[in-house]
Amino acid sequence: MRRATGGVRRAGRVQLARARATESPRGVAYSPWLVAPAPGGACTGAVVAAPNKVTGGGKIDPSNDASALDTVLELATFLVSSSSNSSSVGGQATFGLSVTCCPAKGNLEYDDHSADVRIKATSVTSLTVSQPSGACPTVPGGKHAQFMGSALQNGTSVTYTVDVDDCGEPGSAGSMPDRFKIQTSGGYFAEGNLIAGNIQIH
Repeated sequence: MRRATGGVRRAGRVQLARARATESPRGVAYSPWLVAPAPGGACTGAVVAAPNKVTGGGKIDPSNDASALDTVLELATFLVSSSSNSSSVGGQATFGLSVTCCPAKGNLEYDDHSADVRIKATSVTSLTVSQPSGACPTVPGGKHAQFMGSALQNGTSVTYTVDVDDCGEPGSAGSMPDRFKIQTSGGYFAEGNLIAGNIQIH
């Protein structure tokens, strides 16, 4: 990928135009954000032996390299069961994520359509993976992952924590679907079960 050495304002306008050109009908610019170089950071380690990788989306192009990020081609959807914004409850939110460790690096983009909250990660500072998953403790192979970092929430800088549970394949089917939760220092949180897409914790 080429990097501009000058013309910062012009480059910013070009990037914005590209983002708008690749927005989905819901307005989430999810491509090509996941194929850009990922921000890196320190890794806190994990209960499950490293390296670890977590992906979430509607369609994922996996990498054969355990230390490389997978590419999310489509977003996953979950039904918001609990949120800091009452207008979100019962609505849908979409997300795409790809995180690996160690060192921790990755990408996250999130859109709560009912509350008009958009969150885009600017860094991933830690990733922890544990087993079994508290959301589905009786499911063989069920895992839980938590990652943290910094992000922009509707353009404002915040810190975030994301918790995801991989309860089986496919993640949006069965009696125990995969689960997604996000909370930020801006006072926002939402969680719920997937109704489309999948979360995979390796």
